[in-house]
Amino acid sequence: MKIGFLDMGSWFNVKNNFFINALKHNFENVEVVEPKEADTLIFSVFGQENRKLRYKFKKRVFYSGEPWDTKIYNFDYSLTYEPKTEKNFQLPVWMFYIDWFNLNEPDNVNNWHIPQNYLNLANPFIKKPKIKFCSFVFSRISDQRKNIVDVLNNINKVDSYGNLWGETPKNKSLKNGQYYKIDTISDYKFNIAFENIVKKGYVTEKLLQARVAGCIPIYSGDKSVYEVFNPDGFLNVTGMPNEQIYDEVQNINNNNVIYKSMINQKIFINEPTMEDVYSSFYKIFS
Repeated sequence: MKIGFLDMGSWFNVKNNFFINALKHNFENVEVVEPKEADTLIFSVFGQENRKLRYKFKKRVFYSGEPWDTKIYNFDYSLTYEPKTEKNFQLPVWMFYIDWFNLNEPDNVNNWHIPQNYLNLANPFIKKPKIKFCSFVFSRISDQRKNIVDVLNNINKVDSYGNLWGETPKNKSLKNGQYYKIDTISDYKFNIAFENIVKKGYVTEKLLQARVAGCIPIYSGDKSVYEVFNPDGFLNVTGMPNEQIYDEVQNINNNNVIYKSMINQKIFINEPTMEDVYSSFYKIFS
């Protein structure tokens, strides 16, 4: 099987990635080749190369984890956050953040993924004392995010990481990489875990990372989150007025029984596996 990648972004590793490792579970002789030599093309939104006529007659699989308009792309199958259809397999962003293929290297956290055994309540991050109130890590500014910080700052200090406030003293430094983010926010009782947009099926890594860190996520996103993540382990403030957000967080913060009950909840409704991915990939790529 010859696989080529197009328009995946400059950061994408064509030789070692989720797609190739998942395909190797089902197929022998999976080979990454130049797109013009491929049997099947996997492409995304970061360029226009996929539109060239030379690729017109190849099997085409479109991928996007973010809410792009899929109608403008020509493909045989798609892998997106959107609900499953005959031609689309739902592959949410949070799935990419787990070490399904046991590729983590000892003492190397620069390309670290969440080990599967960290999805329980006994990982090192969860065990760390939660000595601070609330953190958030955002790179995109929005009125909604400013608002939640203002509300929660009335309870206690919210620490900001990332680029939300630009180059100002309000920001705390944070190294790039998932390990550093989870390690940093694991010092906090709460973590603001707002999605970029509320859209059906769109659930990213934010809630997962907060739960793995042992925080109570203060979440905003689509209600489809309840299909995967245990609702008793986070506070969904989507559409909630400021006064109610304040009261809910204050109540959890001040009531140790409620707080401990929430952090001791399992992360997922059902333990996630790769079986649906493997079976769908078999159908798509055969």
